Amino acid sequence: MATTTFDTHQAVKAITSSGLDDTQAEVIVATINKAMHQGLATKSDVVMLRADVATVKTDVATLKTDVATLKTDVATLKTDVATLKADVATLKADVVTLKVDVDTLKVDVVTLKVDVDTLKADVVTLKSDMKEVKSDIVSLKGDMLVLKWMVGLVIVAEALPFLKFLFA
Repeated sequence: MATTTFDTHQAVKAITSSGLDDTQAEVIVATINKAMHQGLATKSDVVMLRADVATVKTDVATLKTDVATLKTDVATLKTDVATLKADVATLKADVVTLKVDVDTLKVDVVTLKVDVDTLKADVVTLKSDMKEVKSDIVSLKGDMLVLKWMVGLVIVAEALPFLKFLFA
């Protein structure tokens, strides 16, 4: 890289020849010299800057890719959220239906309890009726026994003259 050279002595001479004193000319030349060398980029500075710019360009390209990926992810998430919202709405409707079904089942259970109580009362009545029937059967057995004896006696009484005839 070419360096800029500044002949400060020549500059002081040129300024003093225009009518300024030496002190003023030296201050002016020192200020110009400082300004010339301060903040100037060297060739190595430019090379480093170009490398930094290349890195920044790569980073920007990567960021653009990342942003595109994020946009795709956000779109996917929006779709997923919409699906979830629909699923939640369906589940809410199902819960309402289940609540109605539970209420119906509760009514059915109460009805069944009443029916069971009625059946229990019917069983008690049937047991009482069975006891009565058993009592009637016992009574009928006794009556049947008496009737058998009576029929036997009638048969014997009717058959007795015939038997007397046969054995006589």
